[in-house]
Amino acid sequence: PIERQFVMSLVKEADGRLERACTAAKHPDEWFLTIRSPFRLQDRLHTSPWLEVYPQRPILTPESDRRTSRRVDFLFEVYRDEAPAGINGRSCVKRFFVETDGEKHHSGWTKRAQDRRRDRQLRRIGLEPLRFTGSEVNDSEYHTAAEALEFVWDMGAKPIESGG
Repeated sequence: PIERQFVMSLVKEADGRLERACTAAKHPDEWFLTIRSPFRLQDRLHTSPWLEVYPQRPILTPESDRRTSRRVDFLFEVYRDEAPAGINGRSCVKRFFVETDGEKHHSGWTKRAQDRRRDRQLRRIGLEPLRFTGSEVNDSEYHTAAEALEFVWDMGAKPIESGG
């Protein structure tokens, strides 16, 4: 499936910055990856942002309930040490989701309209979408993992907004 292809490209693109790959999970969707930022970004920020990637994560929106949560292909969370700790005591500065849209489930006007509506719902709770078609993921000339990581590091480099 294209999701597997995307993960393989992501691991390859992360190269030596792949810090942790937790694959010993009870369920196939409980694994995650931790990827450290490139040294050039660490030098510029004087800190070391990192990314955690979670597959097939259910996301609750105001329109959903526990039975109708939205599931995203990949949830990406960007962390920085100096960010204020959140509810779970961790320092997440940006969350977004990656969708790998295969033809079977994402072709046709109606399905694309549903995807756009879903993107708007998830934006309302602070999740920015990053979508790739199956053709883009499978095409070795189009570097979807590199684009996703570049997007992550751009988000990780933005100034942290103070709450107040």
